[in-house]
Parts: sequence; C-alpha cells; structure tokens
Amino acid sequence: MLSWPHKLLAMAILALTSQVASAGEPRSDAAPMLERLRKEAVAEWRAMARRLSQSGFEYNIVETERRGGDSTERTKRIMGQVAGECFLFKETVVPTQQISVYGRNERYEFALSRNGEAPWMVNWQSARQDEDTPVGSAYAYLGGMLHLPWSISATPLEKLVNHPRFSIRAVRQRDHGTVQIDFSVAPAGALEDDLQGLSSGFVVLDTTRRWAVTKYQVKYANGISSSATLAYGSPGPPEISQVRFELQTRPERTSAFAIDVANYDWNAERNPDFTLPAFGLPDYHDPADRKRWLRLVNIGIILVLSGIILWRRRREACGAN
Repeated sequence: MLSWPHKLLAMAILALTSQVASAGEPRSDAAPMLERLRKEAVAEWRAMARRLSQSGFEYNIVETERRGGDSTERTKRIMGQVAGECFLFKETVVPTQQISVYGRNERYEFALSRNGEAPWMVNWQSARQDEDTPVGSAYAYLGGMLHLPWSISATPLEKLVNHPRFSIRAVRQRDHGTVQIDFSVAPAGALEDDLQGLSSGFVVLDTTRRWAVTKYQVKYANGISSSATLAYGSPGPPEISQVRFELQTRPERTSAFAIDVANYDWNAERNPDFTLPAFGLPDYHDPADRKRWLRLVNIGIILVLSGIILWRRRREACGAN
C-alpha cells in the first residue's frame, strides 16, 4: 500500500498528465463532434453555398508549377457571376491579355476566347451537359476556389461527414473557437469512388464563423496530397480574402495556387444574360431540336401521303361500282 506522501505524489503526477493531455492530445469526443458536424455545420455550409449561388465576384489567382528545381508562374484575373445553376466566368491571363469565357445558361453552355480586342472565337458550344465538358471543368476549377470554405478540394464537407466511410480519429480544440478534426476514410469498393480517392487528413473549422474551413491537409489513395489555408474578409465567411492551396502529385512535382483580394457582389443581377448574343455572336441551336423537327415533318409527310393514297383507292373503288 502506498504511503500518504506517495499518494500525494501520484495524484499530482496524474493531474499534471491530465492537463498535458487535454492541451495537446486527441480528445475522445468524436461521436458528439460528428453529430454537431451533421447538424450545426451542415446548416451553415448550406447557407454559405446558397449565398454564393446568387453572387458576382472577382479575384486574382497566381498558378505556380514546380518540377524539380524548375518553376513556372502565371497570374490570372477572374471575374464571374453565378445565378443558381447558371454562370459566366471571364479569365484574363496577365500580362498577355488572353481572355477565356465559360458560360452556362438554362439551355446550353459555351467557351470563348480571344486575344486583347480581337473577335471572339467559339471553342465549344453544346446543349447543357453540366459535367465532363470544357465548361464543366472550368466551373469546377474557377468556381471551386470559392467553395473552399465548405469543401476539401472538390469534395463538399457535407458529403464527406455524412458518408458511411468517413470516421473521426481525433478532435483537438484550438485557439479562437477553431477545432481540428483528424479523420480517415475507409477504402472504396471496386466501383465506388465518390470521394475522389480521399483517404485521410485533418481539417480545421472555425465554429464561431459558420464552421468555415481555415486549414486542411489531406492524402489520397493514389499517393497525391493537398493542403490549403484560408483567410476571410471582415464580413466573414464565405467572403475569402486569401487562399493558399497546394497539390503534390509526385515527390518532385507540385502545383500551387494563391488567391488574393476576392471581391464579392451580393446584389448581382438575378436574371443575367449568359448567352452567345451577349458577346455579339449568333445564338446556339441544339442540332437535336432540328432532328426532332425534321422527324415531325417526315411523319407529317407520311401521314399526308397515306391519306392521299387511301382517298384515291376509295375513289377508284367507288368508280368501279
């Protein structure tokens, strides 16, 4: 049996160990945190997404590509507007003044380009497809930068925290109301990859400002890793003032993106003109509509001819009688 001085010493050591653990070690409150994420946080993420879905914005982005000891850098000015599921992005490369435009409206989508004040060239036009097109890819990249307050790269946090393969490994309280969540994602099945191969990492959320992302660092099953840090303007999320994003595809190859001074217009026009005529070009007509029209014309011709043939046969039959 321990003597009284030894008991006091053991109690002191236990108290000190508990204080150190609570300051730096993972906390065992994964289940309550997951519940808060799925309720409180999801509501805030949805609210930010709704607000951005009716807005205008502009920002500068510096793209840096590093391969071994070589590095290339390109600066772009992005101006855009989103109205529900429709959008228009204008991308200007500085200082060449090469301009690209990506637009989508209720009926179709298009991609344009020109140098300086040269006439617009149509690089792509099609009936609306949403994904796997040049316009869809541009939206995922240029618009995705503004979705980072509630996303990890291309994966919305709402989708991640509600996914059955997602689990919280540790919760760490940090300064100023932020919380770090260490997580893992179970391997996907042979035909399942709806989380872009995400395997593990951590995300830091500001619980006092709409549960917005302030930092994350993640790994993917294919060996790729990415990280980001975000800062917000005085109005708070989702208004981003600065983003530093890095994607490492190989040990010697890294892509980095930096966004500065994102300006937002929350009173943007509700029914903007995201069409080709807005750029002085002929409007788009879906070839499928023409095919349907020709099919109807052909059916009409067949019906008319059939009616004439039947009428003649009946007339001949009456004449024979």
